[in-house]
Amino acid sequence: MTADLERISPFAAWLFSFFGVRVPAWIMVLTAVSIYGFFVILPQLAALGYLDRKLGADIQMRIGPNRVGPAGLFQGIADALKLLFKQDARPGSAGMAFRFAPILVLCVLFLAVGSIPVSKDWALSSVDSGLAHLLAALLLSRFFLFWSAYSANNPWSALSAFRILAHVSFYLLPLAVAFLPPVLVSGSIDMGGILSSQGGWPWRWTLFHDPGALIGGLVFFGAMHIWQCRAPFDFTSAESEISGGAWSEYSGARKGLVSVIEFAGLYLSCGLFAVLYLGGGNVPFGLDSFGRAASLVHFTALTIKIFALAAVSIWARWSLPRLCAGQVVSFSWKVLLPFGIVSVLSTALWMALAAGKSFAEALGA
Repeated sequence: MTADLERISPFAAWLFSFFGVRVPAWIMVLTAVSIYGFFVILPQLAALGYLDRKLGADIQMRIGPNRVGPAGLFQGIADALKLLFKQDARPGSAGMAFRFAPILVLCVLFLAVGSIPVSKDWALSSVDSGLAHLLAALLLSRFFLFWSAYSANNPWSALSAFRILAHVSFYLLPLAVAFLPPVLVSGSIDMGGILSSQGGWPWRWTLFHDPGALIGGLVFFGAMHIWQCRAPFDFTSAESEISGGAWSEYSGARKGLVSVIEFAGLYLSCGLFAVLYLGGGNVPFGLDSFGRAASLVHFTALTIKIFALAAVSIWARWSLPRLCAGQVVSFSWKVLLPFGIVSVLSTALWMALAAGKSFAEALGA
C-alpha cells in the first residue's frame, strides 16, 4: 500500500508516515490534497499577492496597503471578505460556461502546481509523463479562459477571447522547446527525475550545466511570462483597449478567484523554472540527520527561490510598458523561438562531446 501510495501522491505517503494509522488510500489522498491546498499553496499565493502590491508600490513610489494589520499584512483577508459578500452579478444571457470557467481554470492550475516536486518524497501528485502533463495543463487553462470570456456575451470580452486564442501560439512553441534542455541533461521527462539530476550548489543546476542550457533557461523564463498574461504581456486584458478583457463581467467571489488565478499562474511559472533549471529544493549540504523532516528544508529552499523569481517578475510588471500583440509575437517568434532552438542544439552537442558532464565537471569542479 505504501509503495502504491508513493507512486500516486508522495506527499500523502510522507504525511501519513508520521501517524501509525491505517486508512483507505483515497482518504489519505483527499486529506493530503486538502492540507496541501489550504496550508501550503494558499498561504504562498497570499504572500505573493502582498509582495506584488508592496513591491509594486515601492517601485512606483506609492504607499501601497498599510491600513489593515501591521504594514497592511491583512489587507488580502479584508479584500477576500469584501468580495465574498458582494453581489454576484452576471449577464442574463451568460450560461454555465461563464459561471464555472474560473473554477475550472483554478483547478487545472492547482493540479499543475501540485505536480511540482519539492523533494523526491514530497509532491502532491506523481506523473511519469510530467512535462507533457504540465504542457497540457498550461494549454487547458487558456482554453477555459477563452471559454469564460466568449460566454460573457460582451463585445470586449469576446475580443479578449480571440486574443487569448492568438496568445496560445505566442508562447507554446518557445515553451515546448525550452522544456527540452532539462530533458536532455537529466534523460527524463519526469519532474522528479529532472530534480534528482541536479545538486544544491549553483554549478550543479541545469541552468549552468552548459551554455545551451543557460540560453534555454532564459527562453523558458520569457515564455512563461508570456503565458501568465501579466504586464508587459497583458494585451489579452488591456484595460485601456478592452475594459479588462476576459474578466470584465465578473464580480463578487468569482472576481476574487481572478486574483487567485493570477498569483497561481505566477507561482506555477516561478516554481517550474526553479525545479527545471535552479535545482528546485535541493540544498548544498546533507540532510540525513533530519530524517523525514528533511522535506521541510527542501520546501523552504524551493520557496526562497520561487519568491526571488517572483520579485523579478513583479519588478518587470511594474516597470516595463505594455507591449501590443504584434510586439509580443515578434519577441516570441523572432527572439525566443530561434534562441530556444539554438539552446536545444547546443545542449545536445555538449552532451555528445562532453559525455554528459556539466561545464563545472568538465573543469574538474
